[in-house]
Amino acid sequence: MVADPTIPKVPFEVPSEEEPTWVEVFYRLFRGRILFLGKPLDDESADAILKSMVYLNQENPTQNLYLFTHCRGGGMASGVAIYDFMQYLTGEVITIGVGLNASMGAFILHGGTRGKRAITPNGRMMIHQPYLSSYDDEEEEEEDDDDPDFKFEDPGFEAFYLRYLRQYITNMYVETSGTDYDTIHSLMERDHYLDPHTSVNLGLVDQVGTFGLWPPPKEDEGDEDYEEYEYYEDYEDDEPFDDNW
Repeated sequence: MVADPTIPKVPFEVPSEEEPTWVEVFYRLFRGRILFLGKPLDDESADAILKSMVYLNQENPTQNLYLFTHCRGGGMASGVAIYDFMQYLTGEVITIGVGLNASMGAFILHGGTRGKRAITPNGRMMIHQPYLSSYDDEEEEEEDDDDPDFKFEDPGFEAFYLRYLRQYITNMYVETSGTDYDTIHSLMERDHYLDPHTSVNLGLVDQVGTFGLWPPPKEDEGDEDYEEYEYYEDYEDDEPFDDNW
C-alpha cells in the first residue's frame, strides 16, 4: 500500500529501537488514546470511531479516552450509536469541542463523562429538533439473503424511529445537563446556537477551556502555564450572546 503523502508523519519511540520510527500522525494520536471527529457524521466515520473505542477500552478498561469534536451534524442513527457506546465504556471519556459542534456533533460532545466535557473559548454548540438527514438515507446496495422481503426503507418504521430518537435525544439532554425539560424542548424547537458560557450554564458541557483536562497535567508546569489555562476556565461573556450568530 502506498503511503498518503498528504498525511503528516511524526516520530514514535519504540522501546526496542534506538532511533524513533516515523509514523502517520493518526497512529501516534491513537496510541495516545486520542480520537477526532472532524467532519459531518456518516456511517464510515461512525464505524471508525466505534471500532477505535472498542479496541482502546479492551486494551485498557480503566484509562481515559479523549474525543475531540468539530462536527456540524450528520446521521442521527450514527450519532446515537456513538453516544450510547460512550456510556458503556469503563474508562472516562473526555470530550473537547472545538469550532462548531451542531446537531449530532453537539449531542456527542455533551455525551462525555460528566465533569470532563469542555468547549474552547471560540467554540459553539447548536442544538435543534433532530431529523433524518441525507446521511441516514444512504441506499443499501446489498439485499438481505435471509429475508428477501426485507426493505431497508420503510416509511412507517422511519416515522416511528424518528419520533423515538427525537424523544430519546431530548431526554438525554435533560438527564445529563440537569436543565428542565421545558427549557431544553423549547431550545430545540429551532436551530439554537450557544456560546461557550451558555453551554456551560445549561449543563451541556462542564467548562470553557481545557484546564485540568488537556494537556495532561505535568509536575513541572510553571505558574505561567497554570494562569493561562485558569483564564480559559473562568471565561465569561461580557454581553449576552446573539443567537443569530
